[in-house]
Amino acid sequence: MKEYIVTKDILNIRSSATDVDDTNYVGSLNRGATIFLTDEEINGKIPFGGSSPMWKADHLNNMVSRDAVEPKVITATTQGIEQFKSVANFPNVPINWNGKVKKIPNNIKIKGGSGISVGVLDSGIERQHLDLSRNVIESIDFTKSAVADLDVQGHGTAMASLIAAYPFSKNGITGIAPNVLLRLAKVMYDQNDPQDFSSVELGMRHLLERRVDIINMSIGRPFVAALPSIQHIISLTGASNNTVFFASTKEYNDDNDLSRLTDLFPANCPGVIPVCSLTKSLIEQHWNSLPAPLIIIPDFNAWCCSIKHRHYYFQEAGSSISTALMAGITALLLAQSPSVNRSKQGILSLLTQYASTVDEAFQNIGSEIHYIIKN
Repeated sequence: MKEYIVTKDILNIRSSATDVDDTNYVGSLNRGATIFLTDEEINGKIPFGGSSPMWKADHLNNMVSRDAVEPKVITATTQGIEQFKSVANFPNVPINWNGKVKKIPNNIKIKGGSGISVGVLDSGIERQHLDLSRNVIESIDFTKSAVADLDVQGHGTAMASLIAAYPFSKNGITGIAPNVLLRLAKVMYDQNDPQDFSSVELGMRHLLERRVDIINMSIGRPFVAALPSIQHIISLTGASNNTVFFASTKEYNDDNDLSRLTDLFPANCPGVIPVCSLTKSLIEQHWNSLPAPLIIIPDFNAWCCSIKHRHYYFQEAGSSISTALMAGITALLLAQSPSVNRSKQGILSLLTQYASTVDEAFQNIGSEIHYIIKN
């Protein structure tokens, strides 16, 4: 028997895999619940809303759809809880990124992105961080690291927390979309390098096979057209009709010419929505020369989850931060409108409904989350 987590809003438990009507209904579990199941998979009928006829059995030989569960791979330990209790450097107040999002109605925010899955292509994850243990349902290493999916850079852990942290204590972090399911793919090597991007390609293919709704890529390197993996990634992002892609641009201080913000891979892929972090003065000075389409979030220091022992929270700024925040915001909207056109332009049209003006976005930087769209 292995422990699984329910990934659908409702998991129906049935007495057999051959019928899916009310006569064999045993009970149900809600999304996020855990259940112990056998390794063996049994062929049966495809349930309503499912795509596979494979079922798994619990200890009473009742059946559940394989589509509706995933192995619970990241767990919090008692030792980890005690370590967290002794931390002295929590934020002074609870950090609730979901509550800080403006323009999006509360009836959308309150759902927290329920039913939406977000893939994070980054540097791995800190398994023992309790603010992340609830929503991370999968974490796989594609770099052949000696420490597997463990995050030694801290970047992937920080991005995951902005998207979907769920606080274990009153002083923890609540992500933008605290009810989404996270799938982590470690594609950045422990030296903070994607090498030839083959790891990124493998991680992306895996996430697309899992049918994630959004892929967050707070990563970027110079474009090298000759690399086969880069060409494959361009094809993958352009061909997907169901997955939304976000990637971070250059930092504004990396290049004096802001028209070149998106001269970075994968932000420059035709199927990817680029996101950056800018100051108000730069926007006002360079609006006409900024590339389009482009999503801008005001530059500020954001609280994130950290990998450091007894230093479980820290602040960071930049385009990576803005990209993760946009992935979370989009998850909120997709949970409300799951059938929306998920093309690049379709998502930009959806986001435009809740975008802010420059003046609105910079009124309360950090205490409110606004985004600006240049399209």
